[in-house]
Amino acid sequence: MARLVNTSVFILTFLLWASSPPASAAIEKTDIILLLENSQSMQENDPEFLTQKFVLNFINGLRGDSQIAIILFDGGTSVAMPLVPVSQKTRDALVTNLDKLTYTGRFRNSAAGMERALYELKNFGRPEAEKAIILLTNGPIETGDEKRDRDFSRWMQEYLAHEAAEAGIKVFGIAFTEAADFHLLQILAHTTGGTYYRAPQAVDLQSAFNRIRKVITPTSTAPAAPAIDIPKLKKVEPPVPESTESPQAPLGAENQLPSPPQQDAEEGTSPSLGDFPWLQPYVTRLKAEWKWIAAIAGLMLVAIFIVTALLKRSRQTTAPFAPAGNDSRKYIPPAQLEGLTRPSHYDITGKLAWISRAPGENSKDTATICIQDDVISRDHALIQYRDNAYWISDRGSINGTFVNDEKITGERALHDGDRIRFAKYEFRFILPHRTDMADTMLIQSDHSDDRTELIDLDDRTSPQPTAPSSDNAPPQDDDDEEATIIRPVQHNGPHR
Repeated sequence: MARLVNTSVFILTFLLWASSPPASAAIEKTDIILLLENSQSMQENDPEFLTQKFVLNFINGLRGDSQIAIILFDGGTSVAMPLVPVSQKTRDALVTNLDKLTYTGRFRNSAAGMERALYELKNFGRPEAEKAIILLTNGPIETGDEKRDRDFSRWMQEYLAHEAAEAGIKVFGIAFTEAADFHLLQILAHTTGGTYYRAPQAVDLQSAFNRIRKVITPTSTAPAAPAIDIPKLKKVEPPVPESTESPQAPLGAENQLPSPPQQDAEEGTSPSLGDFPWLQPYVTRLKAEWKWIAAIAGLMLVAIFIVTALLKRSRQTTAPFAPAGNDSRKYIPPAQLEGLTRPSHYDITGKLAWISRAPGENSKDTATICIQDDVISRDHALIQYRDNAYWISDRGSINGTFVNDEKITGERALHDGDRIRFAKYEFRFILPHRTDMADTMLIQSDHSDDRTELIDLDDRTSPQPTAPSSDNAPPQDDDDEEATIIRPVQHNGPHR
């Protein structure tokens, strides 16, 4: 088996080497929007304005063909810099435009900022480019009205997140300080295929930006520009009324950025291979070796099929619920949801199980339990395994989540046999390994050798104990099943 896996890895490595284009051809196109909070609470947590320096370093480390934009949000939104190609001129203008990050806003509306970022990418982003939004915030949505805050949060989770996913836009969240809304950032990342990072202090923002940059441009060989130190910031003026503008504000003459290069209008010819010399080595090599590449690809498919079949067979012959060695941290107890309202059965062992009325993709780590009914919210509830238990949480659904007919508002640990109801659809939570052990009684002997007896309560053929008729009654014979008494195991040695 090991030899077959090693052979498959060797064939895959050779195939990738033979079919990969020259290193100079690896150019990724990325359109990125930095969505930065500009509220007063940011100044309390970042008094030295380190965010500006880390943003500059992030942009200087980008590889490939990238475009960048900066959108600031507090109670409203403003475009500090529209989407422009990354160049030295862009970096010079960026230093000037980052002065707009003053941390003077009174409120925090990340939903409005998210909507503006989606608008910019969908209308001004390049169709062929990978698109991403990097959201930096240090708290939940706050507009001064709790009901509006909840409405904006639900709009962001149930609509904007799915709109971004459908457009292929990934959201990367940076939860700045422990007051950040981790719940919201986790949903955005999960829905769009991005991820989120924690930055407890301002100095941790640099690490978060570096990790996001590696995810966005992981393979490009284009060199990265060196980091640039940002000039000392101007003293922040007293708070000013926050921005409520919705259309893009024009930049002043001193902050005008270079426009993307335009093709000469007089040229009427279409581009040819000669216009892209870096493609020629790739095309020549592909023409010369396409037969070998096709043969290797076929062998690779056969090898993958064989390895998959052997692995599947190996899994079938292995105990499905046996823990790995003595390391209990690797053991996740199996769990199931059994439909009571209508016949259905779901295996949620170790998975992030989302309950939704909208279909979703399933993988080894996630599962979507789709109930197509208007009484179920798009993001109704979540079941996940952590801290050696399965937990259920309601996601702000309209018709609620109930455990044993009790409505839950936060999180609750689940136990074997619990009845779970989403609106009007009821399920039973089952832990099979607990069910198998439910009818076994453990009896500890009181004698010196500490022997333990197990009595199976479901064994109907086991003799049942009966008490003697009186204290003076003689012991019954062991052959008499009607008067069998379960006595402690007798020992020849003295008691301790």
